[in-house]
Amino acid sequence: MAGAGCFNFDGVLTLCRELWAAADELNNVMRQRDSDAGVALKQWQGPHADTFKTGLEADEIDETRLVRLLRSAADDWAQAWVYAMNDENRARHDKAVDGADSMLEWLPGFSDRPVTGYTSITAVPSGPDFEATGELYINTES
Repeated sequence: MAGAGCFNFDGVLTLCRELWAAADELNNVMRQRDSDAGVALKQWQGPHADTFKTGLEADEIDETRLVRLLRSAADDWAQAWVYAMNDENRARHDKAVDGADSMLEWLPGFSDRPVTGYTSITAVPSGPDFEATGELYINTES
Protein backbone atom coordinates (compact mmCIF):
# COMPACT_ATOMS: atom_id res chain seq x y z
CA MET A 1 0.00 0.00 0.00
CA ALA A 2 2.92 2.34 0.44
CA GLY A 3 3.48 4.77 -2.37
CA ALA A 4 -0.16 5.67 -2.99
CA GLY A 5 -0.53 9.44 -3.09
CA CYS A 6 1.53 11.05 -0.36
CA PHE A 7 0.05 9.19 2.60
CA ASN A 8 2.17 6.34 3.88
CA PHE A 9 -0.59 3.82 4.64
CA ASP A 10 1.73 1.03 5.81
CA GLY A 11 3.89 3.45 7.78
CA VAL A 12 0.93 4.85 9.67
CA LEU A 13 -0.23 1.40 10.78
CA THR A 14 3.35 0.65 11.88
CA LEU A 15 3.36 3.91 13.85
CA CYS A 16 0.08 2.88 15.51
CA ARG A 17 1.59 -0.44 16.57
CA GLU A 18 4.72 1.27 17.92
CA LEU A 19 2.73 3.84 19.91
CA TRP A 20 0.62 1.03 21.39
CA ALA A 21 3.75 -0.99 22.22
CA ALA A 22 5.32 2.07 23.89
CA ALA A 23 2.20 2.40 26.05
CA ASP A 24 2.44 -1.29 26.96
CA GLU A 25 6.13 -0.95 27.83
CA LEU A 26 5.48 2.11 29.99
CA ASN A 27 2.67 0.23 31.72
CA ASN A 28 5.03 -2.67 32.48
CA VAL A 29 7.73 -0.35 33.80
CA MET A 30 5.14 1.44 35.96
CA ARG A 31 3.97 -1.85 37.48
CA GLN A 32 7.52 -2.90 38.38
CA ARG A 33 8.33 0.52 39.76
CA ASP A 34 5.10 0.58 41.78
CA SER A 35 6.06 -2.78 43.27
CA ASP A 36 9.53 -1.51 44.20
CA ALA A 37 8.12 1.77 45.49
CA GLY A 38 5.64 -0.10 47.68
CA VAL A 39 8.52 -1.85 49.43
CA ALA A 40 10.35 1.46 49.83
CA LEU A 41 7.29 3.22 51.23
CA LYS A 42 6.76 0.52 53.86
CA GLN A 43 10.34 0.63 55.06
CA TRP A 44 11.24 4.29 54.62
CA GLN A 45 11.16 6.30 57.83
CA GLY A 46 12.14 9.88 58.41
CA PRO A 47 11.51 13.39 57.20
CA HIS A 48 11.78 12.65 53.47
CA ALA A 49 9.35 9.74 53.38
CA ASP A 50 6.37 12.04 52.80
CA THR A 51 8.23 13.89 50.03
CA PHE A 52 8.97 10.56 48.34
CA LYS A 53 5.33 9.47 48.64
CA THR A 54 4.02 12.77 47.21
CA GLY A 55 6.47 12.65 44.30
CA LEU A 56 5.61 9.04 43.60
CA GLU A 57 1.88 9.80 43.46
CA ALA A 58 2.46 12.71 41.06
CA ASP A 59 4.62 10.53 38.79
CA GLU A 60 1.96 7.81 38.80
CA ILE A 61 -0.69 10.28 37.61
CA ASP A 62 1.62 11.58 34.86
CA GLU A 63 2.57 8.09 33.68
CA THR A 64 -1.04 6.91 33.62
CA ARG A 65 -1.93 10.00 31.57
CA LEU A 66 0.98 9.34 29.22
CA VAL A 67 -0.18 5.75 28.61
CA ARG A 68 -3.65 7.08 27.75
CA LEU A 69 -2.16 9.73 25.44
CA LEU A 70 0.00 7.17 23.61
CA ARG A 71 -3.01 4.91 23.03
CA SER A 72 -5.13 7.89 22.00
CA ALA A 73 -2.46 8.99 19.50
CA ALA A 74 -2.41 5.47 18.02
CA ASP A 75 -6.20 5.52 17.70
CA ASP A 76 -6.13 9.00 16.13
CA TRP A 77 -3.58 7.87 13.52
CA ALA A 78 -5.71 4.80 12.79
CA GLN A 79 -8.69 7.10 12.17
CA ALA A 80 -6.52 9.26 9.90
CA TRP A 81 -5.61 6.07 7.99
CA VAL A 82 -9.33 5.42 7.36
CA TYR A 83 -9.91 9.02 6.18
CA ALA A 84 -6.89 8.92 3.88
CA MET A 85 -7.79 5.48 2.52
CA ASN A 86 -11.33 6.63 1.73
CA ASP A 87 -10.08 9.85 0.11
CA GLU A 88 -7.57 7.96 -2.03
CA ASN A 89 -10.18 5.37 -3.02
CA ARG A 90 -12.70 8.08 -3.88
CA ALA A 91 -10.12 9.83 -6.09
CA ARG A 92 -9.14 6.57 -7.81
CA HIS A 93 -12.77 5.65 -8.38
CA ASP A 94 -13.61 9.10 -9.77
CA LYS A 95 -10.63 8.86 -12.12
CA ALA A 96 -11.79 5.42 -13.31
CA VAL A 97 -15.34 6.67 -13.87
CA ASP A 98 -14.11 9.69 -15.82
CA GLY A 99 -11.82 7.46 -17.90
CA ALA A 100 -14.59 4.99 -18.67
CA ASP A 101 -16.96 7.78 -19.66
CA SER A 102 -14.46 9.35 -22.05
CA MET A 103 -13.51 5.98 -23.64
CA LEU A 104 -17.10 4.86 -24.20
CA GLU A 105 -18.91 8.05 -25.12
CA TRP A 106 -18.27 7.45 -28.83
CA LEU A 107 -19.89 3.97 -28.73
CA PRO A 108 -23.68 4.10 -29.08
CA GLY A 109 -25.45 2.48 -26.14
CA PHE A 110 -22.32 2.05 -24.05
CA SER A 111 -21.99 5.49 -22.54
CA ASP A 112 -24.07 4.55 -19.51
CA ARG A 113 -22.03 1.46 -18.62
CA PRO A 114 -21.38 1.55 -14.86
CA VAL A 115 -17.89 1.38 -13.43
CA THR A 116 -17.69 -0.87 -10.41
CA GLY A 117 -17.83 1.24 -7.27
CA TYR A 118 -15.84 1.01 -4.13
CA THR A 119 -17.03 0.63 -0.59
CA SER A 120 -16.02 3.18 2.01
CA ILE A 121 -14.01 1.78 4.87
CA THR A 122 -15.83 2.26 8.14
CA ALA A 123 -13.91 -0.07 10.47
CA VAL A 124 -10.99 1.66 12.13
CA PRO A 125 -7.89 -0.49 12.73
CA SER A 126 -7.50 -1.10 16.45
CA GLY A 127 -4.76 -1.99 18.87
CA PRO A 128 -2.63 -3.68 19.56
CA ASP A 129 -2.37 -5.20 16.05
CA PHE A 130 -3.75 -2.33 13.92
CA GLU A 131 -4.38 -4.57 10.92
CA ALA A 132 -5.62 -2.89 7.74
CA THR A 133 -9.40 -2.92 7.55
CA GLY A 134 -9.58 -2.20 3.84
CA GLU A 135 -7.49 -1.83 0.72
CA LEU A 136 -6.90 0.63 -2.04
CA TYR A 137 -9.41 0.66 -4.89
CA ILE A 138 -8.17 -0.89 -8.12
CA ASN A 139 -10.27 -0.44 -11.25
CA THR A 140 -10.91 -3.90 -12.70
CA GLU A 141 -13.15 -2.73 -15.53
CA SER A 142 -10.34 -2.11 -18.05
